[in-house]
Amino acid sequence: MPNHEVTLNYNSAQTPHFKPDVDPVLVNKGDTISFHHGTAPPNTKFKITMDELLFSKKEIEILPNSPAIQILVRHELEGRTTYRCQLIDLATNAVRDETEEHAGGGVEPHKKPGTGG
Repeated sequence: MPNHEVTLNYNSAQTPHFKPDVDPVLVNKGDTISFHHGTAPPNTKFKITMDELLFSKKEIEILPNSPAIQILVRHELEGRTTYRCQLIDLATNAVRDETEEHAGGGVEPHKKPGTGG
């Protein structure tokens, strides 16, 4: 059961603003993905929303300087799926930015050698 490490970063001067260090994450059923809080404005957290039919959690929140949050891939993926990201102010809980038209990052099925998929 491989564990995939993903650090989510935010930079308002870049497009897209949300940038995971691994995109896409290539997974199989039973793999885990650990999300880490990377570069972001002070006093903010990330909220990630995923397809709850495919992953063990629908939403996770990643705080600065906190342990990674791990999710489990519950089913084989048929194709690419994406997750949504929000940057949230820790003091007010207000959404400061979010992915709307563009995904925060992607997860794709890992193609096993010799299986055609």
